[in-house]
Amino acid sequence: MESSANVGGYPAGVKMPLGITLLACTALYVVPRPAVLGVFLLTRYR
Repeated sequence: MESSANVGGYPAGVKMPLGITLLACTALYVVPRPAVLGVFLLTRYR
């Protein structure tokens, strides 16, 4: 049985900073002025 902390292929210690980074990029995308930067960062995230 796989541990729930390792679901998605990322170690448990990386998930929180990765989530915060994704949330910040999404916030940049929502605000009209830096939206281009937000789109770039979100597409580079994958």
